[in-house]
Amino acid sequence: MTTSSNILLIDDDEDFANLVSISLSRAGHLIECAHSGSAALELIATGRFKVVLVDLKMGDATGRSWSFAGLNLCRLIRQLPDGDHPRIVILTGNRNRQNLSIYFANGADDLVLKDDGFDVLAQRVAYWRRDNRGDRERQERRQALASEIEASQRAAYLPIGAHLHNSP
Repeated sequence: MTTSSNILLIDDDEDFANLVSISLSRAGHLIECAHSGSAALELIATGRFKVVLVDLKMGDATGRSWSFAGLNLCRLIRQLPDGDHPRIVILTGNRNRQNLSIYFANGADDLVLKDDGFDVLAQRVAYWRRDNRGDRERQERRQALASEIEASQRAAYLPIGAHLHNSP
């Protein structure tokens, strides 16, 4: 039995997008692709998507690439008016996990490495399809997680003995 889900994949690499589309279709998902941020925003505004897969590093028609174009798109998706926003899963080939707090603070719900394989991606998509919590709860979780990570990073940079000046 196949299950259906409205998934939007946003990736400027059409070959990779086709591979992901075929893989997720075989797993029983309905998937559409957008190859630019502007095309993606038009599709997302229709409200048909439960999960949006966003390439972190995208380019434009001239071949120039922007390192965090996907993050800008996450922010724009979260700013769309009305309705329950889709879950946003960032796709990246960058193994550097230092930026996780930035990803979550900008609206991402999850992150999948491109080289983790299509089976991992299909499992993450299935998880987000089952997650029935509301948009407000996800936003609160995301903000709490970003604040917690930021606070722990600030605490790591306190000068030695700084905590002694704040004690009663």
